[in-house]
Amino acid sequence: LELLKLMYAITHLSEIYLLQRPSSTSTSLLGGSDMDTPGSVTSDTVRYLRLHHMTSPYDDFQEEEENTSSKEDVIEQMLSSSQPEYYPNDLYWKLLRKLTLRGCLEDVWAIVSRHSACRRCVATMDKEEEGGGEYYDTIKQDRDAFAILHALLISAPLPGGRNDALDDCLGTIKQEGEEAE
Repeated sequence: LELLKLMYAITHLSEIYLLQRPSSTSTSLLGGSDMDTPGSVTSDTVRYLRLHHMTSPYDDFQEEEENTSSKEDVIEQMLSSSQPEYYPNDLYWKLLRKLTLRGCLEDVWAIVSRHSACRRCVATMDKEEEGGGEYYDTIKQDRDAFAILHALLISAPLPGGRNDALDDCLGTIKQEGEEAE
């Protein structure tokens, strides 16, 4: 199995750096090839590194919990709690850190939106009154801060994309009547 993984990694790198990409224009505007364009292979390299050299951000969660729950159960239990940011062993913050380092910013926002302060902002949005006092001013400031954080995460120009869905380069094509995986 290890030999197969190594062969796949070598093939993946060969595809990134050695094979010409088919395109409608085989040369850039400056007269060189597409491979001469700065950053042209960056996104593929980032995907390669995420797939072959980074562990899954979810791998450590089963070992960190003393019970025998699966890692999916541990994460779901943490995220469904009223204050996941105070979950034992700093699991919430560890998960955020790992997802951020991996470049999975869409998943990071999904986790941040479960923070109790973010939930409070959403819950009081409908109840907010004009000139509702200091409490609503604080909520408005928090809501504005979360909106800025959301905009940063969702619009970050990462070369490998804001999630790792296509890192295996096997792009799953949805057939008619099938759900996406």
